[in-house]
Amino acid sequence: MTAATREKLVADDGAALLPGTLCCFPPPVDSDHGGWHRHFARRLAEFSRHADDDPYANPIQLLALEIGRRVDDGQLALGALEQLIQRLVLATFVDRAQRLGQRLGECDPAANAERLEGLIRGLAKGRSFAAFKAIVEREQFGLVMTAHPTFGLTPELLRIAAFLATDRDGDGAPLGAAARERLIAQAAALEHRPPRAMDLGAEHALSVEAIQHLQSALRRVWGIVFDVARAAYPAEWTSLEPRLVTLASWVGYDMDGRSDIRWIDSLLRRLDLLLVQLAHYQGEVAALIADLPAKSPAMADLAKLDKRLAAMAVGVKAEIADFQTIAKAGAGGRSRLEQVSRRMHAGRPKRLTDTAPLVAFIDQALATIADDAIARRLCVLKAEIAVHGLGLAHIHVRLNATQIHNAVRKTVGMEAPPDDPAHRRSYLAGIGRLLDGVVPVSINFGSLLAERSSAKRLFMLCAQILKYVDGSTPIRF
Repeated sequence: MTAATREKLVADDGAALLPGTLCCFPPPVDSDHGGWHRHFARRLAEFSRHADDDPYANPIQLLALEIGRRVDDGQLALGALEQLIQRLVLATFVDRAQRLGQRLGECDPAANAERLEGLIRGLAKGRSFAAFKAIVEREQFGLVMTAHPTFGLTPELLRIAAFLATDRDGDGAPLGAAARERLIAQAAALEHRPPRAMDLGAEHALSVEAIQHLQSALRRVWGIVFDVARAAYPAEWTSLEPRLVTLASWVGYDMDGRSDIRWIDSLLRRLDLLLVQLAHYQGEVAALIADLPAKSPAMADLAKLDKRLAAMAVGVKAEIADFQTIAKAGAGGRSRLEQVSRRMHAGRPKRLTDTAPLVAFIDQALATIADDAIARRLCVLKAEIAVHGLGLAHIHVRLNATQIHNAVRKTVGMEAPPDDPAHRRSYLAGIGRLLDGVVPVSINFGSLLAERSSAKRLFMLCAQILKYVDGSTPIRF
């Protein structure tokens, strides 16, 4: 809590003013509430000054002892203490949202779009199309979603904080005073504590929501790129495939220090990312088909694209259901895994694991489109497919050194610690010899089931994802 907020919280009128002009708390129900607030604020200041002279003094502990004594002797009711805590927590929550907004800077979509347009127009000024294309099709930044278990707020409170920080609702419209007050009232009615059940599934759901927002923002950026290119290079703009920013997630794939993520959990997360992105592609294609003239030559190509996406989504849903059943069955799911593995292997020649066929449908449709607005939407969809591939985001996996050491320990005869000066060079030489003689090895889902080393298992999983899910999108280590 900032010093300014503390000053507002101990205002003489007993009504705690929230940061800025967001809202003002109503007077407390308990008439002594504001008095206790001011009293404890003064006492904390006194204890803090006392700590300057006594290094063993703990201001927080001393304040806790005083509060406990006041409760024990009946001077302070537990209900009044609860109200005081709720007010302080809510004030701090709103203050935190305001500070987050200050770090974000400009949150007006129109102002940001105007600035981005100016920046991209500056890239096109005085440059040939080839030079401009080389810049915008390069990966300038990569964003990675992480989800370490340090969540201090529930998803509902996280969303409210985001709305208050940006002063915008979920559609990007300004909040207004009434909307802000409603959000603060919602926050006041919620428990300000970590989620009661924070597991991999909850982490994954939050990351998906965040990535979808990032994708939406990136679509706006790409749209601006095409607008600038259309004006600067009217004969060539539709051939662009802008990248600029890539999105990745390691939620469900980060094995460093975690033992609660099984290979089948990671595979299910990856299949879910595929299914969510397919649904988005299908929605975009359906909207384009609806806006095309009835006899447009592009209709047939987009219908083929829609049919391919729909068929793929049906197959992915079936495989998710299969692997969920296997995951719940534990050791008893081996026979089911064998069946699923054989079916996937037999159907591999017909599986879509490359975005090239999808991009080809869009290129064919673009060749017959005369409407620039429709062409722009097709170009943005093509950029999405080219950058995101067959998934909501690239996946980012991680291992630690101990996991790698455990995987190679027997192979190189690692009997001493890996950083032991007497053995380190021989271990590196052993690894070098192994690398010199690398031979490709075929693996299947049974290999994953049998492997005990987490590092080897992760590499095997990556191979299966490239084989059966998406072979054209990089897996980042």
